[in-house]
Amino acid sequence: MFIEKVMVREDCNRPFWKERFISGLPRLFAEKLRNKIKDRFNGSIPYDNLMYGDLISFINVTGLDLCTDLKLKSLIKKDRLQSKAELGSFCQDFGYKTIAAPSKRASKKNKHKFSDKPRRRHRRKEKKEGETFEKKRFKRKKNYGDKCWSCGKTGHRASDCKVTKKKRNKVNSLEIDENTKEKLYAILEDNDNSSSSSSSSSTPHPLIVIRTVTMNLSMSRMIQTVTAQKKTVVTILEQFACVVNTHLE
Repeated sequence: MFIEKVMVREDCNRPFWKERFISGLPRLFAEKLRNKIKDRFNGSIPYDNLMYGDLISFINVTGLDLCTDLKLKSLIKKDRLQSKAELGSFCQDFGYKTIAAPSKRASKKNKHKFSDKPRRRHRRKEKKEGETFEKKRFKRKKNYGDKCWSCGKTGHRASDCKVTKKKRNKVNSLEIDENTKEKLYAILEDNDNSSSSSSSSSTPHPLIVIRTVTMNLSMSRMIQTVTAQKKTVVTILEQFACVVNTHLE
């Protein structure tokens, strides 16, 4: 078709149309054809001196060479397969195992191993119109473990509180019996608990109770004779009032 249309033109023998004729062939075949012509004419293609018949003859020679190359490659491949089969039969004749390459199918099967557990499909929640989602903010938990109930400070317990130890040392310095000391310890604990609680409690402050008792006892001491037991109680209460005053100050 190309030659029929080109030969009608007056400029059919120009090098441009001859080059277009070779370029219309398959790419690899055209490259081999150009190399064949260059080998014949010392590395160049003289389109001016070559006619269309010469180009067709070069095409036929290149096609025959290509066919022979393909036949040789197929024969070489058959010889390789035959040599492998002969080698396998040779090994079997002498009692050896045949040499076989690992199959690709077996390797692919070993790669994809799935567990027998049924898979759970994740269903996405449908978002309703006008509904907004907010991320939950992380809130740190408050540490209530090491908080002193005596002074209300964190970082230590009531058994290790310095304020409580000072109170106990002052009570121990008093010259009184053990039962009275235990009662004073109980009053100190009630005082600490009442100070840490809310101010709206209806129970009276222990210091007020002690002061009223001492005032009543002192007034009764001025009016009537006081026994030795009452005197000791008065002295104990006065000393304890001094201790509480120093603590509050």
